[in-house]
Amino acid sequence: TTVTRVMRALPFGVPKIMLTDMASADVSMWLGNKDIFIASPTAEQGINAVTYRIVSNACAAVVAMAKVPNEAPDVKPLAAVTSYGTTTPTQLHITRFFESKGWDCGTFHAVGVGATMEDLIRSGVITAVVDMTPGELTNNMYDSFYGIPKTWDGERMTAASDVGIPQVVAPGGLDQAAYNGMAQFAPEYLEDFRTGKRRGPHGSDKPYVHNEGVTIMVPTLDEIVELSAYMAERLNRTTGPTCFIIPMRGWSAYDQSEEIATRDRGWAEGNGDGPVWEPDEKCPRWSRRATLMWKELHERLDPEKVDVVTIATTSWVKKQLPDLKAIISAGINVVSIAEEMAAPEAQNPEEAAELDALAKEHGVSAIGVGVNPGFVLDHLVVVLTAGSQEVTSIEASRINDLSPYGQTVLSTQGVGTTPEEFKAGVADGSIVGHVGFPESVRLISDALGLGVDRVEQTLEPIIAKVP
Repeated sequence: TTVTRVMRALPFGVPKIMLTDMASADVSMWLGNKDIFIASPTAEQGINAVTYRIVSNACAAVVAMAKVPNEAPDVKPLAAVTSYGTTTPTQLHITRFFESKGWDCGTFHAVGVGATMEDLIRSGVITAVVDMTPGELTNNMYDSFYGIPKTWDGERMTAASDVGIPQVVAPGGLDQAAYNGMAQFAPEYLEDFRTGKRRGPHGSDKPYVHNEGVTIMVPTLDEIVELSAYMAERLNRTTGPTCFIIPMRGWSAYDQSEEIATRDRGWAEGNGDGPVWEPDEKCPRWSRRATLMWKELHERLDPEKVDVVTIATTSWVKKQLPDLKAIISAGINVVSIAEEMAAPEAQNPEEAAELDALAKEHGVSAIGVGVNPGFVLDHLVVVLTAGSQEVTSIEASRINDLSPYGQTVLSTQGVGTTPEEFKAGVADGSIVGHVGFPESVRLISDALGLGVDRVEQTLEPIIAKVP
């Protein structure tokens, strides 16, 4: 209506109440993404015995709203984070982080209110954003009820880039779309599931039902390419500090393998793979959608806009080498958290020399970082030797609490195995223990000028004394 069109043009916070006997119908076209209160007067055409009290209440509400102070008594900087129910575990970590730093953090559910977040960024209310769940991109792709309001004339994923505020962006939730209820499911999309064009949960030919009003649509690989192009185009326009993250092992609670699924990660163990999980054929631990988006963004992102790539995919130099070479060859600095990259010359001298030559050729840096190796059993050790005139031997030990880690880490450490199973796992390579001891030895040796004759490494189980 004309009235709500005027209301939508007003700033957030200006009191807005709309009385309409259509309040119980779909009012999204009137509400848009603005803070409009909508109530039903139960009747219309003037003031009468029925409408008098309701209209009076609405007038009193507007007057009361107008008396509310413009600013909260304790104003803190405001950050925004986008979320789905299936990305909530990560959103909670992010919110706690901001709050621990003295910020307020507003959570925007990615079912259309991403538009509101964009407007609040442009108004200056939000000064940092973690857009980790731009779910409206897929919702809009299928014309879902839960997409951006059609009355909004903005563009998703542009405000932070245009204004220049710090932003972290990730494809959280783009493994799915919050589509309409099953009763409103478009027949052509159901046919896609029946023909296998879209993957149903656990090999079925039907979409996953999230709840009575939401059925999960699964994007095809062609649509992931389309989404990648959209995101790259907007990221290339950024004018402020921007970090883009691609989680390689899935983008939501529904997009994870049985191997890593836990209740804390949103998909309880014992239920198989998440309902939209699709492994990469060459690297089954990674999501097929993630490897495709990585490839697309590598080709589409403007190298002049990319300062550094942080890669956190594996512990071993040889496995990470193709990605490292591709990033360096594009003229982009790279930071790796692979344990072997802390001192790659320790066990991979040829690969280390190749990376060094390539980085020098393109004028960029490639560096390995981490706590261990990188600090606890090497840098710290070297610093502690500063008080000694002569160092004849060094013994360093570390006790690590593995309880916060997931099943993947516990399995590679041999936790929960018998001594016989541990020995067999070491022999077949499934149990690797801590990766990085030779690198720590090399770092200490280089710092003290000792040289390394040989490195001996053994893996022995620690037997628990309690059940």
